[in-house]
Amino acid sequence: MTSHPGGPVDARGYGATLQPGARPALLVVDFVKAYTQPDSPLYAGPTTEGVRRACEELLGVSRRAIIPILHTNLAYQDGGRDGGVFFRKVPALKVFERSARSPLGEFAPGVGPERGEVVITKQYASAFFGTTLAATLTAPSCPIGRKRASGAAPTRWVGESGVTQSGCADSSAWSSAIRRSYCASETSGSFST
Repeated sequence: MTSHPGGPVDARGYGATLQPGARPALLVVDFVKAYTQPDSPLYAGPTTEGVRRACEELLGVSRRAIIPILHTNLAYQDGGRDGGVFFRKVPALKVFERSARSPLGEFAPGVGPERGEVVITKQYASAFFGTTLAATLTAPSCPIGRKRASGAAPTRWVGESGVTQSGCADSSAWSSAIRRSYCASETSGSFST
């Protein structure tokens, strides 16, 4: 854990962990080619391939466990009219303009959605901001994932994998925690897994 002027953060009470809940789901944040290809203006760095493989393995485990899996991606109207200040601050987001039809907006190999998995298209860093993600996770009858019984208890715990830790994956984890119904899990490095 990192240090703090008054001592290690753990010693001040910030280092607790939370146990997964009974209704898990996996959220895969923005694992698109724009972050995994070295020639992209949004390339997330040399650890990309190892993290992509780890996410592919996590998806396999989650699919075998038949837990709900949700993916996010980004898309913008031409000129970023629906992206606000975020789009203006990060000019490289132009690769996600709908008219560009850039292959960089496609899911990276091995980590894209399969039939029955939900895709949430977003315009901002957090997967929760301005999207249907919170409603999808908490609706008792929402058929996310496979074999979810109608009327089942809403998802309360969200494991997370995605790109990048200092951006969208981190923002989504914080948004999840703020909503108090979720506990997001992520690790350090250039990516979250």
